[in-house]
Amino acid sequence: TEKSVKENIAGGNIKGGLNYNINENHNVFFNTGYYSKQPKFDAVFINFGNNLNPDLQNEKIIGLELGYGFRSASFTANANLYRTSWEDRFESRSVTIDDFRGTANYQGVKQVHTGLEIDFVWRALDNLKITGMASFGNWQYEGDAQADLFDESQNFVGTSTLYLDGIKVGDAAQTTAALGAYYTFFKNFSASLNW
Repeated sequence: TEKSVKENIAGGNIKGGLNYNINENHNVFFNTGYYSKQPKFDAVFINFGNNLNPDLQNEKIIGLELGYGFRSASFTANANLYRTSWEDRFESRSVTIDDFRGTANYQGVKQVHTGLEIDFVWRALDNLKITGMASFGNWQYEGDAQADLFDESQNFVGTSTLYLDGIKVGDAAQTTAALGAYYTFFKNFSASLNW
């Protein structure tokens, strides 16, 4: 058996926020946070072996949020703008480039997520509640990523560039919306419908 080297990477997060109640109906708020996230296992030991990544570093996530809230007896609503920067990500992918087949280890991948989120609850009647939400996002990669290429025997064969700058982030809905109704017929009996 083969023993791997040990690598200890500290991480953590810090978050904070402020809220100001303008009056009993209106408030504004601001939140921010920094997260130093340890990378996935594939980023620590690369190329399917006992090879410690010489460029190993934590991923860095910085979040900002600015929002507004409204409260009344029959209606509540929130709106917030956000920006999240997620950088120094490591991605390992199987690739085929021309006649080459192997693995690409991408360093320094960065995503920037910005958007607007809104939600509301309207108590239209004593027994009827209408809810809604919408989220409008713009999630993109920022900058290009460099990759070390390895053949199927894990031999280093060169470098490549993944042209990501301005490309949308996949596998996540960037625009969503919902509308719902919740009706109480009598005590302990209600029905809801969401679209």
